[in-house]
Amino acid sequence: MLLKREISSRSLAQQFVKCGSYRTQKQGDNIKAKVRYFDQQSEGFSAYLLLLVERNDCTRIHTTRLYSVCPVLFHADSMTWHKRSSGWYTDTNEDGVSMSLAKKTSDQFWIQVRAEDFYRIAQDKSDQRITQLMEHTIPYDEIGSYRFGKD
Repeated sequence: MLLKREISSRSLAQQFVKCGSYRTQKQGDNIKAKVRYFDQQSEGFSAYLLLLVERNDCTRIHTTRLYSVCPVLFHADSMTWHKRSSGWYTDTNEDGVSMSLAKKTSDQFWIQVRAEDFYRIAQDKSDQRITQLMEHTIPYDEIGSYRFGKD
């Protein structure tokens, strides 16, 4: 999953890491079947790999980070689901995670995590649910001229 987040003047509490996941239109209209499908699909994974790209216009720095996220953080069955005309949604849990299913995108699962909670979990070395694997920072004026391998 590729996640993009732009640093703005908003506080970190107002920013989110958001990604799309499985489409569940074939699972019918039953939310329990859709949630079960989502959780069963993630049982086969030991981790999700999330590539987070941050662009900071103030410092003119482009930062790419690779994270390993334990699927239990996105366990749909542990959430309370509510129906609305455009699909389904959950309340935000104590880890800052909320989910939704959007009818306009073939009942696709959307996962949203408050950025401050995402980074809090990632920085807590005793909490293994989110682990930063890699970070690469490059100034804006070097983007486009940056080359891998030979000069």
